[in-house]
Amino acid sequence: MIDGAKSMIDSYDYNLVALSVLIAIFASYAALELAARTTAAAKRIRLLWLSGGAIAMGLGIWSMHYIGMLAFKLPVPVLYDWPTVLLSLIAAIVASGVALFVVSRKQMGWSQALAGGAIMGGGIATMHYTGMAAMRLPAMCSYDPWLLALSVFLAIVISLAAVWLTFRLREERSASFLWKTGTAIVMGAAIPIMHYTGMAAARFAPSSIPPQMTHAVSTSTLGITGVSAVTLLVLSVAVLTSSFDRRFSLGKLEAENRFRGLLEAAPDAMVVVDRHGKIVLVNAQTEKLFGYERGELLGQEIEILMPARFRGMHVGHRGGFFSEPRARAMGAGLELFGMHKNGREFPVEISLSPLQTRDGLVVTSAIRDISERRAMEEDLRAKAEALDAASDAIWVAGVDERITYWNRSAERIYGWKKSEAIGKIPHDLLRTEFPVPFEEIAKRRTEGGWQGELVHTKRDGTRIPVASRWTTLEDHNGRPLGWLEINTDITERKRFEEGMRALSGQLLHMQDEERRRIARELHDSAGQTLAALSMNLKPLESENGRIGPVAAKAIKESLSLISGLSGELRTISHLLHPPLLDEVGLTSALRLYLEGFAERSNIKVNLEIPEDFGRLPSDLETAIFRIVQECLTNVHRHSGSPVAKIRITRRVAQILVEVADRGKGIPPEKQKAMESGAKLGVGIRGMGERVRQLGGNLNITSGAQGTVIVVKLPVASSSSVGAT
Repeated sequence: MIDGAKSMIDSYDYNLVALSVLIAIFASYAALELAARTTAAAKRIRLLWLSGGAIAMGLGIWSMHYIGMLAFKLPVPVLYDWPTVLLSLIAAIVASGVALFVVSRKQMGWSQALAGGAIMGGGIATMHYTGMAAMRLPAMCSYDPWLLALSVFLAIVISLAAVWLTFRLREERSASFLWKTGTAIVMGAAIPIMHYTGMAAARFAPSSIPPQMTHAVSTSTLGITGVSAVTLLVLSVAVLTSSFDRRFSLGKLEAENRFRGLLEAAPDAMVVVDRHGKIVLVNAQTEKLFGYERGELLGQEIEILMPARFRGMHVGHRGGFFSEPRARAMGAGLELFGMHKNGREFPVEISLSPLQTRDGLVVTSAIRDISERRAMEEDLRAKAEALDAASDAIWVAGVDERITYWNRSAERIYGWKKSEAIGKIPHDLLRTEFPVPFEEIAKRRTEGGWQGELVHTKRDGTRIPVASRWTTLEDHNGRPLGWLEINTDITERKRFEEGMRALSGQLLHMQDEERRRIARELHDSAGQTLAALSMNLKPLESENGRIGPVAAKAIKESLSLISGLSGELRTISHLLHPPLLDEVGLTSALRLYLEGFAERSNIKVNLEIPEDFGRLPSDLETAIFRIVQECLTNVHRHSGSPVAKIRITRRVAQILVEVADRGKGIPPEKQKAMESGAKLGVGIRGMGERVRQLGGNLNITSGAQGTVIVVKLPVASSSSVGAT
């Protein structure tokens, strides 16, 4: 050790001291940023961050020590051996690399922290004293052993503290800017302590032995400025790069977290696989479906979830999918099976979706157990087989609307074989004509069922009417599995109905003609006979004095009876067929009929009909007259209404007849019976038949306020005058 009396007097340039502390603080902040990025990165990216971070941190620490040594002033010129200086820089980089590696691990115990702090502190001490050894000057250097040991101890302790703080603040969420800045100031202020303790341990005494100057270089203000500028530039680039990468990674991390949340919320088992076929992510439904704990699946090959007989084949298919990734169903047209941890196999549906992540391309598999659906389909198919002997066409369709079962009667009725119909959409195949929009039928089908008449087209192009019944098929949880449709060919029934309708029309026509004939005979024959009889008795009544009182009374009573009978015959004749209907038309016939009806029933009737209503074809005028007649008869017999209103209007190609009363209405139970087609009265049935014969429609609305009957009848626009 050099005697203190012979030691050279040293001093410091405090501007450079302050600069060294500033660089130390900046290097500490960069270390925190780089540690966070190294921790967040993986595989090759992590290696790049680790290497770049070690260089940037090492350069910062080395620059702080180098500037600190240049701040040290001696009364003799000082040069530096550049290979030794380079060696000190390498020591700083290695120490920084070790520190970054330790703090970027997933877990760090005290043993790892102590080892990392010791290695980093030893590296820093090595850098410092290697840098001191690079000094070339005409003096001998010695060290105070206590201060030297203290400097090494401080290097290790400060490094341990730096490792611990960096590890704690490396996570993106916990490391706010203020926390990082405060920690960087503390670390930046502590690191120079080791350096200046080491400098205080050095003693320089003049020497006559010339130093080795082979690789020695001198320093200058420009050199100091350059080292400082380059160091700050490198650290700035590292911090900025880290900041941009952190923002980008945070965006991706948020997206991945949302993706994980969606996976957990999915009703299906979700499995994410990387390019190597390794499972990287599963959700809770996967654990439930396959019986594995999450930790048992992560890192395993996806083939663990399928029966052994498929595994070898699947490896090749997996490679093919990654070469051309696209969202699609897996194994279209094939039966797929999963395997439970206990070895039980079950049928599944799988859809694949590729996703690009920061770790590369992954594939998300949505896996659904269809065991229950298959069992239901098999059960339905077994039951449907028993229906093959039925005369009705029966098929079953799945939730995708495609046929899964087609019975023999369907083959016979429509002409398509089962093999041709399976997999087809039935109403595309049969070109179905619906009475209402299909969406309405589908809605009613899901609510319990639908029935009605449809028109189907057979394979040979023949169109046939069918009576159709639809029923939704559900599992025990109420989820739809498909639907059953039963169709009865009603071609013959329709022909019979058409025949009956034609016969009914003929009967109605014959009835009207017979009424007209009877009315005419009553008026022309019986009416004339009564008139002649009255004329014969009138002279006898005038000779009251010649005959006895008994005979005179009998003649008078006979004339009264003849008068009453004549009135009854005229009324019956008009009710059977009013002559005005043929002679002057509907309007006059109705007005005359309503006058007589009001007198007989004491019901006030209001008729609204345009003055220029004109004439209609005779069959149409007759039908309207009979409809009004039947409606008023029902009002008189059943409603108890004191008034009735009749409105007849003519629109383009349509006649509207509306009859309303203010009676007690039709009882609800009778309305239901009428809607179902049962228990229809003769009058209502007759009205309905007349309306159908003319191609119109009849609607009856009834409630507590009375009953309204609306009839709409088509009429040619040219039918404006004249009866035919």
